[in-house]
Formats: sequence, structure tokens, C-alpha cells
Amino acid sequence: MALGSAWVLTGNGLARILTLAGSVIVARALGKEIFGEYSLAINTLNLLAEAATFGAGTAGAKYISETLSKDKIKVAQSIVCSCLVTFLLALIVAVTLIVGGDQIANSIFLNSNIAPCLNAVALGLVAAG
Repeated sequence: MALGSAWVLTGNGLARILTLAGSVIVARALGKEIFGEYSLAINTLNLLAEAATFGAGTAGAKYISETLSKDKIKVAQSIVCSCLVTFLLALIVAVTLIVGGDQIANSIFLNSNIAPCLNAVALGLVAAG
């Protein structure tokens, strides 16, 4: 178990370092204002991805690990169901974001230039879901 934890810690640490390095490169390439919009879009994508899945991945992993040795057919059905539910929830949130993107950009972010970024986030949300 300690070895598994070490790998997870190493992987998470490396992912954060690479994310920071990538952000620095993108920031220098885009400039302050566009990078701010990009960061807003990425953070919105991450927030909506978490909200759209409602923790289904974690719950599914727990259920599968508990049931795997007992009933493999039930596990396969659970995986398919979990993927379908997650995709449908992501699709609902994405459609809502596309339809209301202009309203969200103007009322929440107070910047109409963000609307195209929100549409791109919506497409990313479906891909991530």
C-alpha cells in the first residue's frame, strides 16, 4: 500500500509541476489578457466537469472495487451505466452552457468576450465527460 501511495504522490506532484510549466509557456505565448481568458475557461471547465459528474467516478470506483470479486457481470453493467450517466450529465451541462453562454458571460463574468471561451469549454466538457 505504501508503494502505491508513493506512486500516486509522485504522479500528482509531477502533474502539478508540468501544469505549472505549461501555464508559464502558454502565458508567455498569449499575453496577459488572453491568458486570463484562457485561465478562466480552463478553470470553468474543471469546475463544471466536477459538477457534471457529481462524483460518479469516485463512487463507481468504490462500488467496482467492492463488487469485482463477487459478480463480474454486475461490475460490467455498472461501468457501462456509470459512463452513460456521466456522459449524459456532461452533455446536459454543456448544452446549458452553450445556450446560456452569452448570458453567463455578461452577468457572471461581466465580459462578453468570454462567451466564445465558454462555448469551447462546453465542447471540452463533453469530451472530458
